[in-house]
Amino acid sequence: MRKNHFLNSLQEDISYLKSALEGEMMPPETDASNKTMKHPTMNPFLLTTDRLTLRRLTTGDAPFMLALHTSPDWLKYIGDRGVRNEDDARQYIENGALISYEKYGYGPYAIQLIDDENVLGVCGLFKRDNLEDPDLGFSFLPEHTGKGYGFEASSALMAYAVQNWQIKRLLAITVPYNQPSIGLLQKLGFRLERTTRLADDAEELLVYGWMV
Repeated sequence: MRKNHFLNSLQEDISYLKSALEGEMMPPETDASNKTMKHPTMNPFLLTTDRLTLRRLTTGDAPFMLALHTSPDWLKYIGDRGVRNEDDARQYIENGALISYEKYGYGPYAIQLIDDENVLGVCGLFKRDNLEDPDLGFSFLPEHTGKGYGFEASSALMAYAVQNWQIKRLLAITVPYNQPSIGLLQKLGFRLERTTRLADDAEELLVYGWMV
């Protein structure tokens, strides 16, 4: 009995590793008791596209996160999040991305070119208490903008979310003067729905919606 259980478990592990190496998308498991998603933790890679790989962020991405948070576009369009050094960046990942993966099964993902370990930017889904649906977000280092990576990563992640996370509707938020993001959202099929503020003293944001 134990032998059969061991063999079954071993076969499952081999099957999982084979799928991961072949780049297949692995669907999440759902805990029916609390309706939170449980995802395999063996493999941090989520999906690949023609040019890109999306994977979970780790605390080892602190140097990249520091560079992103101090880049001109981040500060202009997203704002100062208090990330001043690599320790701050590491804490930001721990308190944000890592908790989101555990709680919701998704979060922000590091974007890399296939066969290249350098991180170009992030693209992911975020669940906020004051928004009714997950929202799509993306940001890139300055030297990697304007190359179509945002559309490629976002469209692949949206398709993955529908297929594997059973997400039927997404939101996206941006400041009204972020024309590059607005243009990308429209290209992805998002439509302007309303405005909102994430806090009483926060800047007014445009809320875009997308539905399957």
